[in-house]
Amino acid sequence: MDRLVLPRNVMTPSRAISTRAAQTGGNAMKGKVDERRGKKPVFKGGKALVRLFYFGSQRQAKLNDAAIEASGASKSAVPKWATASSHTRSRQKGAINSVEGFSEAYASVAVDLASAPPTAPTAAPGINQPAPPPAALLAQWKSIGPTYITNGQTYGASRVDVSGRVACVAVDPSNNLHMLCGSAGGGIWESTDAGANWLPRTDHMPTLTIGALAFDPANPKIVYAGSGEGNFYASLGAGVYVSADGGTTWKLLTAAPFSGQGFYDLIVDPTNSKILYAASTDGFYLSTNAGVAWTRKRSARCWDISVHPKAGGKEILAACDDGVFVSVNFGANFSAVNLPAALTPPWTRLAVDHCPTDGRIAFVFGAKGTFGRLYQRSSTGAWTQKTMPPNLSLNQAWYDWHVRASDKVGQVYVGAIDLWRGDPKDNALNWINLSTKTGANSSSIHPDQHCLTIDPKTPDTIYAGNDGGLFVSRDRGIVWKTLNRSLGITEIEFIATRPDNSKWLLAGTQDNGTNRFIGNLNWEHVADGDGGDCAVNPSEPNEAYHTFYGIQTVERSTAAGAWATWTTINIPGTGSALFYPPLEVFGRTVARAGDQAFVSRNSGGSWTAVGGLGFGPGQLASAMTMPTADRFFVGSTGGALCRVDFSGNTWTASPLKSPRAAWVSDIAVDPHDPKTLWLTYTTVNGPRVYQSHDAGATWADRTTNLPPLPINAICIDPKNSSRVFAAADLGVYESVNGGTSWSVFGTGLPNALAVDLALHEKDRVLFCATRNRGCWIIGV
Repeated sequence: MDRLVLPRNVMTPSRAISTRAAQTGGNAMKGKVDERRGKKPVFKGGKALVRLFYFGSQRQAKLNDAAIEASGASKSAVPKWATASSHTRSRQKGAINSVEGFSEAYASVAVDLASAPPTAPTAAPGINQPAPPPAALLAQWKSIGPTYITNGQTYGASRVDVSGRVACVAVDPSNNLHMLCGSAGGGIWESTDAGANWLPRTDHMPTLTIGALAFDPANPKIVYAGSGEGNFYASLGAGVYVSADGGTTWKLLTAAPFSGQGFYDLIVDPTNSKILYAASTDGFYLSTNAGVAWTRKRSARCWDISVHPKAGGKEILAACDDGVFVSVNFGANFSAVNLPAALTPPWTRLAVDHCPTDGRIAFVFGAKGTFGRLYQRSSTGAWTQKTMPPNLSLNQAWYDWHVRASDKVGQVYVGAIDLWRGDPKDNALNWINLSTKTGANSSSIHPDQHCLTIDPKTPDTIYAGNDGGLFVSRDRGIVWKTLNRSLGITEIEFIATRPDNSKWLLAGTQDNGTNRFIGNLNWEHVADGDGGDCAVNPSEPNEAYHTFYGIQTVERSTAAGAWATWTTINIPGTGSALFYPPLEVFGRTVARAGDQAFVSRNSGGSWTAVGGLGFGPGQLASAMTMPTADRFFVGSTGGALCRVDFSGNTWTASPLKSPRAAWVSDIAVDPHDPKTLWLTYTTVNGPRVYQSHDAGATWADRTTNLPPLPINAICIDPKNSSRVFAAADLGVYESVNGGTSWSVFGTGLPNALAVDLALHEKDRVLFCATRNRGCWIIGV
């Protein structure tokens, strides 16, 4: 990952974390690493949970309380770095040390970015700077994709076009060509041609994390959205959105009480449009005035809601962590549903659904640990246990889990890592795996199933949303077609570019491998697995590196990262490391780091372990930069900082003074002054940008007037050392006076998490990588 000006490659921090025991963990996406090991990873809760713990640990430990609750993980099973001191969620509204306050800080900054034009920066007196342009002439950010990624991976034999994680899909009940798609962190997208083409509709809403969508069946011009993706980005929820034009334009309807919560489901009662039901990380909520005000009716986490297709709220089934509950009075109160051979609560996940053509028929799909259950209610009201799909993976049930009843009585779809269809046969179910097919001419789709929507007018047509994007089948799951060809929702973790060509970029992505930009909005998938950190040798730009999760495997290409040109490099040694450990390259020097550093002087041919980094107990490397082939800097999850130098035939580690004990997200070295260093942090409270002019002996806080959000990346303009750019969880900021003050840089950047920067020195452009809105570029 390159964050400093090329050709000085500065390492990105990791975007997910694990102990060594978890380096074979998770079931998010099988790739080359998993295949070489000969088995799928087995980390409890999957790689998605490891990434979620990382996300919370970077920002504030309290955010991991919700992750522990959502996944069912015990406190003893969670690494110490990932736990808060207390697992009691604060209710102090607006406090930055609470989950709700954290979300409100995001929403406040997003509203400011969306409603007010950025101010042109001004230089401090005495600093020789060019005059800044007026605000009206500020540069515009431009998307460079990916609008989709070719050659994407599946668990089956076929390849597909992919985009990024889809959380929910809604089909207009009055016009099935009109659809809305809610992405994990990329906002709401609209299509008027059944998903062939998409346009983003919420780029400047307070948060782009979307968990649920619902058309008003009586008036489909009215659409509601629940912000905060319950499966992952729950803490970034900002409330309920509403559209009065079918999903083209949106506004915040209400923030209370959903700030800091995530949505799993949202339903408008088919018999009364004033009544809405919400399933959230904080319980079951009811609104009787079209979403303006809400009352919590059940406090247990609620994952799914189903209302009777004809009677509406006269029968509501709610799937909660303490079981399935039924209301017969429009959500006023609930009673427990007694299921045969039920597991003892809390459940890991539950889902419910009524048959759309016969509301007497309903299904419940549940998981707890290694046990799964599927129940069907008959027309007599009796619940019976049904056979589960063979070899169904329960490892990530907290993250990818749903049930959908077909219009054909007794037929059912269930989604976990794979998508299955159960066809009734002799009072049993005959199961077909719809997502993973191994035949030569069969069609498969990406794993990790988050939602399935049935076209209300043509029920043979189904839409599957998963970690790879959105897919459609016109024959109930046998043949699939991708709908990702203009759905720009890729969740980028790391980027690297080459010094001689700004039309080339390498990116590691969440669950969609490593991908390459070569000047087109559609990108190329060039390596499987989970896309980790990546880098380019500035001395030989055709030499590219990418990684998977875990510290022991790197791949190198001498053909500019093209597909099938990668050679595996194995790093010997043991120890703990981030899920995506830092990677740095300069010339023939290659380095990775965890609780120690591993360095090669011959492009990965042989490796030397370097200890003595000065890290405290449990601390792991979280950021690196390599200004020369003989020197690199490492920062840790606990704030430790170290310089590592090569002299003679020896690498020597020299711990440096650290300005604070917090998660180091990035390090930059001034290309014109090796004694000037910059540090950034992802914690919310306290200073998050520091500068040193004496090689780290003393540090000055440079956080003045930056928003109270994590800072993820920093880079220095090589033509002007006083000009610095910083990427926050919302927005990119510029300082022209060495960090004395900051202003929003450019216009048009979506309110997605800005997680990485790379400044191309030759072509004078700045790249910004985002979570679920791809990569953006701007002239500098």
